[in-house]
Amino acid sequence: MATSELVGRGRLDDDAGGEPGPTPTPAEPSRRRRWGWVALGLVVLPLVVSALYLRLWHDDHRSVGDLALTELQTRDVGHNWIDLGPYSRDGWSHPGPALFYALAPLYRMLGSVDINLSVAALAINAAAVAGMALIARRRGGVPLMLITLVALALTLRSLGPDHTRTAWNPWVTVLPYGLVLFLTWALACGERWALPAAVVVGSAVAQTHVGYVALALPLVVIGAAWLVAATPGGSRRRLVVPGLVALAALAVMWFPPVLDQVRNDPGNLRYSAWWLREGRLAGQGTNSVAAGWDTVVSSQWSMLPEWAFGTRPVPLSSEAASKVDPRPAILLPAVALAAWYLVRRRVPGSVQLVAVWLVATAVAVGATARTVGPIYAYRVDFTLPLGMVGGIIVAWAGWTALTTRWPSLERRAPLPGVAVLAAVAVLAGVSSVAHVRAGEPAARDADLMRRLLPEVVDRLPPGEGEVLVAGESFGGSIFRQGLVLGLEKAGIDAELPDGDLDAGRQRTSRGEGAVRARLVVATDVEIADLVDDGREPIAYAGHMSLEEVVARAPAARALEDARERGDDRAFADTDAVRAAVIPNGSGVGVFLEVPASGS
Repeated sequence: MATSELVGRGRLDDDAGGEPGPTPTPAEPSRRRRWGWVALGLVVLPLVVSALYLRLWHDDHRSVGDLALTELQTRDVGHNWIDLGPYSRDGWSHPGPALFYALAPLYRMLGSVDINLSVAALAINAAAVAGMALIARRRGGVPLMLITLVALALTLRSLGPDHTRTAWNPWVTVLPYGLVLFLTWALACGERWALPAAVVVGSAVAQTHVGYVALALPLVVIGAAWLVAATPGGSRRRLVVPGLVALAALAVMWFPPVLDQVRNDPGNLRYSAWWLREGRLAGQGTNSVAAGWDTVVSSQWSMLPEWAFGTRPVPLSSEAASKVDPRPAILLPAVALAAWYLVRRRVPGSVQLVAVWLVATAVAVGATARTVGPIYAYRVDFTLPLGMVGGIIVAWAGWTALTTRWPSLERRAPLPGVAVLAAVAVLAGVSSVAHVRAGEPAARDADLMRRLLPEVVDRLPPGEGEVLVAGESFGGSIFRQGLVLGLEKAGIDAELPDGDLDAGRQRTSRGEGAVRARLVVATDVEIADLVDDGREPIAYAGHMSLEEVVARAPAARALEDARERGDDRAFADTDAVRAAVIPNGSGVGVFLEVPASGS
């Protein structure tokens, strides 16, 4: 076997002191390739199992909240112009519509039912996993591919079912961001066709969640610059075609948000940039570099790295555990030692991977430190792919050291490949069981929406015109969004009140046409407030009866008043508190406002 092949498979070259061994038998490369493909199949198996399970057992699922908004705009692909991304609770939208276009093909192909949003999210994550594995194989051969797949299997288990099957923009971007890291590595290694791929994937994650503007786009720019700088002057003409393809992709992907910016004052890009830069709209400041370090680095290299063992829950806090309860990065020296070893031995591709990891980590620490307001746990799952790459560096250095000391280990013994397949199979089995045991996504809310929607449809007044769906509170807005989706699927023209852009401008009433009905969606104590005003819901669904919600409301209001006053005595009698509390999501009511004649 040629020295270059040995290098590509993780072997050292002659100049670095490695001694290539005897040429392996012709059957060995074929066996190695099979190991790689089998391992890849095992890693994505839990995602396939999850997709089949959801389609077969939960095809009656109903989306609510942010996922209902995502599905509404995914349904617009091919029918309405979409120029913005998912709606942000801070009053603006994420930069662009790439997520909706990525979800739409599989969503529609399988029948446009709600659960297909989860199936499409699983497909996106499976594609990201395959992309990372194939880049690792191209840069380091089957051994590095197997190392990467073990790391990916651990990361998938740590993320868990909800993260990988939910098309929520903070979660569906995590593994594609990992692919951006690998594509940047490929660019640094001179892979010219990685350029358009990096532009597409980097733009997609940046459009889907604004946080990745600072995380992913700088990596694409750095990778592109590295590619140009590392390409000899006489060979740069080979970059022209992939460069033009990348520019075309960039123009196509960013045309919608740029057009919105041109058409509107202020445009969404300007509005969101203003918020991120100043924090004025939220009235909150940014975080410290120490908080960024704890969130990005310490979380992944404490005694139990989150990318391998899962994230830590923090009771009574929505912030990342690594910020609330930081732990020292005591395993970080192992990554530093592994990186030093790979670079010193001049293992091809290792310098570039280490450099990309270091740059991406520094960028992430800075971006996290500049986060406006709290560092919510759901916003920082991008740290897991960063930790995973560090783990790959450690394992790659270990494998290189072993095969340098015992060359026959790689050439003759099937044990390493068998051990990797066994490890991946165990992790795949654990993750597959977890996906099935997780049951229906957001099962409690989906069940309420399944029960609520038929009642609303049956009790709407007859006539023509739009149905306006309002809901002021957080709980009411979650089910309001699901109700708009359900009514639209039932063939009813359902829209949001003027100025409410959650589901896009095309679903916001302009007040120009006839109004068939106005609906108000309320939850929990709000329901009792409306009933006390003499109104009755046209539809109700709850895990607590309507009568019980109304009966508990006075005591629940009293407890809330005591909490606001800081009066702890009201909570001393735990039995009384338990009898008074109305848990979130206990009930959902829809109230009808019949419009005045001629409205």
